[in-house]
Parts: sequence; structure tokens; C-alpha cells
Amino acid sequence: MGTGTFFIRSRSLLLTGLGDVWRAPSTDGPAESERSGLWLMAGSAFCFAAMAASVKLWLANSPAQAVVLSRGLLMTALFLGLARWRRVPIFGRRTGMLLVRGLLGYGALSCYFWSVQHLPLGDAVLLQYSHPAFVALLAPLLLGERTPIAHWPLVVGALAGVALIVGPQGDLRGAAVIGLCGSLMSGLAYITIRGLSRTEHPLTILAWFPLTTIPGSLIA
Repeated sequence: MGTGTFFIRSRSLLLTGLGDVWRAPSTDGPAESERSGLWLMAGSAFCFAAMAASVKLWLANSPAQAVVLSRGLLMTALFLGLARWRRVPIFGRRTGMLLVRGLLGYGALSCYFWSVQHLPLGDAVLLQYSHPAFVALLAPLLLGERTPIAHWPLVVGALAGVALIVGPQGDLRGAAVIGLCGSLMSGLAYITIRGLSRTEHPLTILAWFPLTTIPGSLIA
């Protein structure tokens, strides 16, 4: 592999971690923090879409787990460096839940890379970003959050739209089902982050994600 190709592939993998960094909460006031959060989530979505296009273009024939491993190594180095610089503890207080978050992220990322390689890019990205529907479905049940009755028809409508992507003619597409599993695990990862954010530093939560993908991808 030539030097130019190496740097192109490294850039495409680095994009997958920029969205993680941008999700760190702001320290501004409540109103300013909410506005910043919206912009950061939009930037995160853009980076992940750019990552998907990069994988589709340059890494279509690479094993999905090799891509996951490369991403894990790059992001681990980045997050551990940031944590050391800011003197943030890596192990945290709730290692079991941090491990669960990391495993969910590893599964979601594996499914996402695989679906990007085997589905039309638009379908793969759209399936991945159906995870808010699963968060809306599961958060009231798992976190005990109170939601208005009007919440549930919207959830049903969103899930019906997802079903049209997975089986547009009434038959399930295997690659789409894998992408859907990745979306579900992403939703569950967001829910664990919600709970972890009460006790853990954002960098601690971020670092456990790529750290978990390294042994996972090596075993796979």
C-alpha cells in the first residue's frame, strides 16, 4: 500500500472519531449549552456520513474488523492523550457499565462498517441514523423517563419508516438487518451514556469505546 493511500485511509478512519470528540458536553450556560449541543450533534452526523463515504470509496474491500481495529487504535491514542493532558481517570467509577457501553459501541460500529460495504451508501447511513427511534422507544422503559402520550404514535411512525428500508417489498434484506442491528446497539449505547454521564467524565466514557473495540476486533 503506497504512502498516499495510507494517509487517505488514515484520514477516513480519523473522521470516525471526530464525531465522538465533538459530543463532549459544553461548559456554557444551559441555553448556550443546548445550542452548542445541537451544532455539535450536527457536526458529528456530518463526520460520520463523511466517514461512511470514505469507507465506501477507499475501504470497500478491506475486512470490516480490520477497519474497526484501525479506528480503535487511532481513537485510543487520541483519547488517552487527551485524558492524560487533562488528568482525567480512565478506569472511572462504574467499570462494568463502561464495558457494556464499549461492547455496544463495538457491535454497532462493526455492523455499520459492514453495512456500508454491502448496502447502497444512502440506505446504510439512513439505517444507522434510525437509532433515535430506538432511543425514543427504549428510554422511557429503561430510564423511567416520563413521556407524553403523543410520543408513542411518532415512535411507531418512525419504526414503520425503518421497516420500509429493511424490507421495501415485504422481504427482509440480510445486509439491511445487520445495519438495523447496528442502529439498535447505537441506541442502547446512547442510553448507557445517559446513565454514565451522571458519574463519569466525558473523556472516560469516550476512551472506553475504542479501547473495547481493539480486543473485540482482534478476536473477531
